[in-house]
Amino acid sequence: MLDKTAEVLWGNNVYRVNQGYQLNETFFQQTHNQVIEQVRNNRRVLREN
Repeated sequence: MLDKTAEVLWGNNVYRVNQGYQLNETFFQQTHNQVIEQVRNNRRVLREN
């Protein structure tokens, strides 16, 4: 599940870079936060089922 999450977020961020989004500390922090948030959501879903 985590591998799929990372793959989707990677694809989204590669798209953003290709569209001209600047690579800076904020970009990497946002990416990190997206991964953490998705992991939390996945854990919550697994606990509820």
